Amino acid sequence: PEILLVGHPHFAGLGQILASLSGAKTVAFVYGIDVWEPLSWTRRRGLQAATLVIAISQFTMEKAQQVNGIKSEKGRILYNCLDPEFQGALAAKVTAPRLLTVGRMSLAEQYKGHDYVIRALPALLARFPNLTYHIIGDGDGRPLLENLAEQVGVRPSVHFHGFVPEEELQRQYESATVFIMPSQAEGFGFVFAEAMAYGLPVIGGNRDATPEVVADGETGLLVDPTSVTEIRSAITRLLADEDLRKNMGQAGQMRVKQLFSYGAFKQNLGAYLAELGTMQTSTLGQE
Repeated sequence: PEILLVGHPHFAGLGQILASLSGAKTVAFVYGIDVWEPLSWTRRRGLQAATLVIAISQFTMEKAQQVNGIKSEKGRILYNCLDPEFQGALAAKVTAPRLLTVGRMSLAEQYKGHDYVIRALPALLARFPNLTYHIIGDGDGRPLLENLAEQVGVRPSVHFHGFVPEEELQRQYESATVFIMPSQAEGFGFVFAEAMAYGLPVIGGNRDATPEVVADGETGLLVDPTSVTEIRSAITRLLADEDLRKNMGQAGQMRVKQLFSYGAFKQNLGAYLAELGTMQTSTLGQE
């Protein structure tokens, strides 16, 4: 083959071997935490030898360069996209405000920020007594979050839905007032793009790739994901200002169309693959 696509860093070593045998140019894809820590020598060497390395965010690319020695001139950014059949919709008009988080609850990966949102709820409920917080997803960390909600006195306002079918997920997006996930370790943040496609203003963290998806002050608000005060203030600002929510929701839908649509993904990937045809013979094994 002229071009060998390596779909995950775990196969980078094998990709280097196959490319050296066939003379193909190699394109390796990286996604997030898979390259934020040092890889094994074989995988790291495979990535370093690739002709191009494509990451889902600039944040992830910079991490890969710093930790695994990927040369900057080889890096390219290709944002995730929504399914071409994904349409989104305007959020429904509801009387009671609803916060929504979509994300797994894992003891091994406690960085999505569910706990910080729950800790912000007591003061929020004093001002917005009908506020509810809806969590989609599951994992072995769920019991701890349920206990936390009990401890801070907000359990009746927090609804754990677990994994839901696509139709129910759509209904949750349509019924939400604000999407929130103050995560600390997103390689991209696919759920932010989904929420924006539904016209929702979003609140996310400012320490990972989320700022590449969410335009702070335009499509949502970015906060210190470990600050209950900042999270509470951002929620309050959005819940108290219907016009701001509407404007951010509209801007978010436009941003999704421009940056995270299948058309944009296809065009950018095509440009990167076409670029290989203008490059000199692959330098695999010569670096």
